[in-house]
Amino acid sequence: MPLKYFASLGTAKIVLWCYLIWYLVTVVNHFDPSPAIWLNSLGISAVIGIALVLSVGGQALRVADRWQTIRLFLMPFCVSSFSSLIKGHGFVLIVPPNRSEQLVSFGACAAFLLVVLVLKRINRVVHAQPGASAARPPLSSLSHHGQQTLK
Repeated sequence: MPLKYFASLGTAKIVLWCYLIWYLVTVVNHFDPSPAIWLNSLGISAVIGIALVLSVGGQALRVADRWQTIRLFLMPFCVSSFSSLIKGHGFVLIVPPNRSEQLVSFGACAAFLLVVLVLKRINRVVHAQPGASAARPPLSSLSHHGQQTLK
């Protein structure tokens, strides 16, 4: 299932995954166990997350949009904690001053992109074989429950 998910990612979701990878590399390299950082980030996440949910439809959000809702709360948490963790460490915008950390951050994103591209290529090859399209629809046309969706 995760392979199908990554093989069907669109550009926007790939970018979001790279953001998350960049954030995680930074957290690993600059982790601070201070409860204040994480509690403040949770508070900001709650306030801004609710505002974002209201701005994109509020009560009209369906259960099917649960990952969007999670992202609307996760993003302010990540932004807040990221900014607290990098404060005073010499970052230029979001880029760390340490060359090895830059290589890990860019390398992790590049590795992710490579994996996604390979999975997309495999998906195309498997479904380009004669008779394969009739037997199995491409992964990108499957819903979360394995049902084919209309495009």
